[in-house]
Amino acid sequence: MHERQQPSHQIFREQVEMLFSNGVSANVSVIVIAFLFSRTLPDTLEAGLLQTWFYLITIAALIRLWIWHRYQVGYQSATPLQWARRYTWATLLTGTGWAMLALLFADNPEPILQGLMFILLLGIMSTAVSILAPYTPAFFAYALPQASALIVILLMKPGTERIWFAIGVIVFTLFLSVSVRRSNQSIVRLLLLQHQNQDLIRQLNSEIEQRRSAQRQLERHGEELEDQVTSRTRQLIRINRELQQEMEERRRVEENLKHLAHHDALTDLPNRLLLQDRLGHAIERARRDHSQLAVMFLDLDHFKHINDSLGHALGDELLREVAKRLSGRVRKGDTVARLGGDEFIIVMEHIDGPDDADTLAQELMETLRHPFNLRGHRLFVDTSIGICLFPSDGDNCDELLKNADAAMYQAKEDGRNNYSFYQAHLTESSMDRVNMVSSLRQALDREELEVFFQPQVSLPDRQVIGAEALVRWNHPETGVLQPARFLALAEESGLIVPMGLWVLRSACAHVTRWKAAGLPIQRVAVNLAAKQIRRADLLPEILDVLHDTGCRPEWLELEITEGFIMRETDSAIEILRQLRQVGINLAIDDFGTGYSSLSHLKRLPVNKLKIDRSFIRDLARDPSDAAIARAVIALGASLNLEITAEGVENAYQERFLVRESCQQAQGFRYGRPMPAAKFNRMLERQQHNFPVRAV
Repeated sequence: MHERQQPSHQIFREQVEMLFSNGVSANVSVIVIAFLFSRTLPDTLEAGLLQTWFYLITIAALIRLWIWHRYQVGYQSATPLQWARRYTWATLLTGTGWAMLALLFADNPEPILQGLMFILLLGIMSTAVSILAPYTPAFFAYALPQASALIVILLMKPGTERIWFAIGVIVFTLFLSVSVRRSNQSIVRLLLLQHQNQDLIRQLNSEIEQRRSAQRQLERHGEELEDQVTSRTRQLIRINRELQQEMEERRRVEENLKHLAHHDALTDLPNRLLLQDRLGHAIERARRDHSQLAVMFLDLDHFKHINDSLGHALGDELLREVAKRLSGRVRKGDTVARLGGDEFIIVMEHIDGPDDADTLAQELMETLRHPFNLRGHRLFVDTSIGICLFPSDGDNCDELLKNADAAMYQAKEDGRNNYSFYQAHLTESSMDRVNMVSSLRQALDREELEVFFQPQVSLPDRQVIGAEALVRWNHPETGVLQPARFLALAEESGLIVPMGLWVLRSACAHVTRWKAAGLPIQRVAVNLAAKQIRRADLLPEILDVLHDTGCRPEWLELEITEGFIMRETDSAIEILRQLRQVGINLAIDDFGTGYSSLSHLKRLPVNKLKIDRSFIRDLARDPSDAAIARAVIALGASLNLEITAEGVENAYQERFLVRESCQQAQGFRYGRPMPAAKFNRMLERQQHNFPVRAV
């Protein structure tokens, strides 16, 4: 049976209360009427059936009385809806009992008794309207079985008048349904009004109490008014003073906000917005006075290494100190601004020519060359400076800043810790750099990169034992590009990270295939760039590559430059230790160029040292190079490290290395970097006992 959604839980509870309030009288009446019927009509019906009916309807009424009793002593044991449903089911039993009585009289030949039965049931249904109106499902559970029984009796026998009587019963039942629905709505409205009235009474009482309290307060305030006038006057004087202070504070805040909007939060130097404003005014003055000005673009060299190794807090402190030194070196009317990161701009007005800018650039570099002592660290900072002049190098802010930036990159390409004046070809060079970075990014997507392999041999028997993976770029327009053409740009742009991962995956896939084919190779070496090592997810990425390609850790050798390890010793040792723990071989590349101390070397979990080619190249002519190579080989032997000599190109170098007990070599004498297919053929030749031929 469908339950109508009640207006509120409280009102519905009161409806259930009303439903149960009539429980005793209604059910006692049912039992009394049923008893009278069972005693007055035994002659018209079979006594056994009538007696059974009496017992059944009495049981239904007693069930309702039992539910009523349970509700009275413990209504909180169930929700109002659950009580209403229980009572409704019991009411359905009672209504069904009356319907059964009607069916008992269906075959009675006396029309008077049947008419009396119809009147009785219709009367009982009518009486139920007022009793069961609080909960309409209960009424329908009570009335519908009786109405249905009457309609069935009327339609059991043919006859037009019986059909009309059945229709009358239906109409009467509908009338009662509408009546009980309206009564229910009236009850709900009445309960709502009662609640609203109670709320209004409470509000009225509250307002009365509030007004009485307000009246008492007014009386008390009236007595205190004279004293308060004097006190209020003093308060107004104080408030006026505070208001003036607040206005002054607001003015200071507005000035501070304006300052923050135009100044860098870290260094308090003018930011890009204020720089463009000042540079614009400086250009207008220079144009009006027919004078020149210089724009200097400064970028600190290797500042990121300081941030990564010593933390951003120390890096920020260093930037503040750099800003102070720059500001203290320029003239009073010049502008020192910070663009962001480690980039600074200086606008130098009223200069006679390039010599003035040249002098200031040298002074700035000299100023920054002195060490910075911060938190127990002695830091040295170099800078690259790009210089352009107005009006010869540009006539607006954007053009001057762009050209100064291009000149700064030229200074970096010239070796850093340097300054460079803008030249027209630099803009074209800058665009070439941008285009090259874009093409390199597309090369990764278009699979234009290819891994070449340079053999690494065992010196005693000239057997290939490994290879170093080196990347080449098959450029669609300019052909094969060597790493020197694009690796620096890849490092600068961050593309070295996905490129290095691609090379690693390709090298691992090749060595896995060679091992599966039974070819004689121990491992393949892959270079790791500094930006790759600084990434927190380096180890998970390498492990994913090994898993995806089926490459075992001992088949892989990772090469890290000595210079990187010396710059970031503590962090590098931890990263290398993690790689070594999973079984990956580690080598220090370009050894001898980074000034490693023996204490550092002992702490590093590496397997191999690779002697830099610069010490191998002049072995025949330079005794110092020979002594260094000999010392590195001896050092490796004492520390139980493998030694590989790079850049071996001739027989003299090979004989020297064999004589000094160097185990491995790599260089053009044994093979230039070659495609994977060619290196595969070299391994196959060796598998058939053909030694590596000297070139």
